Amino acid sequence: MVHLVTKVAEYGIIVDEDKKQFLLVQWGDYYGRSWHFPGGRLDENDVLPF
Repeated sequence: MVHLVTKVAEYGIIVDEDKKQFLLVQWGDYYGRSWHFPGGRLDENDVLPF
């Protein structure tokens, strides 16, 4: 498996019912402890649900 080689990434915004708060994740030291929306990527052999 080749790691971090991708052309498809998914990110989402998760908001509470009152639309007053949203979720962020803090990535580790490799990414400079930066904040991002939760997400991920598809690996080479992943199957899409549609």
